[in-house]
Amino acid sequence: MLGSPKESSHLKLRKVVTHIEKNLSNFQGELEYERALTEYVNRMKKSGQWAGHPEIKAMAYILNRTIAIYESKYDEFGEVVGFAYKHHESVDNPMSNPILLLHISETHY
Repeated sequence: MLGSPKESSHLKLRKVVTHIEKNLSNFQGELEYERALTEYVNRMKKSGQWAGHPEIKAMAYILNRTIAIYESKYDEFGEVVGFAYKHHESVDNPMSNPILLLHISETHY
């Protein structure tokens, strides 16, 4: 799949980024123009980068699983009051159980 459990997180991320690089046309809507996407891929290959939406989309295709993303909801005081369905990356595999992700404060999954 993505390597052994001992494989570093960054090496796993590189495999996902390589998938994006080989399938740029599937990710055109993620950034404004192709050059930005190419620059993004080059930056993501470097150590110290955090995965985001394009990597989640790539992971759905690599794993052949739908990934559903929920986002934290806040009240007028900034307190978390629940979670709302945000969107998903879907693959054509009705037999797979979706992977559920929680997106907290628009910064971390």
